[in-house]
Amino acid sequence: EPVSRLRDFVVDGTLTLSLQQYIELVLANHGDVQVAKLNVYSQENQVQAALSPFDPSFTASFDTTRGQTPSQDNLQGGDIVSSLNQVGRAQFGKTFDTGTDLNANFSTSRNSNNRSIATFNPSLRETFGVNLSQPLLRGRGRSIQRIPYLVARVQLDRSREQARQQIIALLARAEIQYWLAVQQRESLEVQRHNLNLAQTSL
Repeated sequence: EPVSRLRDFVVDGTLTLSLQQYIELVLANHGDVQVAKLNVYSQENQVQAALSPFDPSFTASFDTTRGQTPSQDNLQGGDIVSSLNQVGRAQFGKTFDTGTDLNANFSTSRNSNNRSIATFNPSLRETFGVNLSQPLLRGRGRSIQRIPYLVARVQLDRSREQARQQIIALLARAEIQYWLAVQQRESLEVQRHNLNLAQTSL
């Protein structure tokens, strides 16, 4: 795991960094590296978005209605007619990369009341339907439907390569700067040593 704080390498007031540790700090903190990563993440999201038209969908609903009305005649079974209506619905949809659209729906209803003359109480009703459509000319075939996905994949590969080239160039510059700093430190040590020798000979 890259270390992102310089003070993690400070021992007794002295900063000591190996080349590997310096590279880890550059990768963890340099703004260009973070921007390059964000560009790649953005293109990965575009790939997922290009596949979203092929995601299945499912919806469901349930409704219930209760009512009470004054009785109109004695055949209705009481002074107050009570009714209960319940309806449930479910729908599934899926678009395939061949251009085929599949839609299936199911619904069920239940009706009940306190009327004495009702033949079926409660009464049940269920319906089921399937709709399948396939373009025969324009818009058919995987090569047409997958064009947005293929374009997004190409852009993702390009962004990854650009990020790789940017990070390689950044690390190359960082390594040069590291060895320049080492060279300058050693040169400073030599100058200090020569100064000490000159002072001793006086």
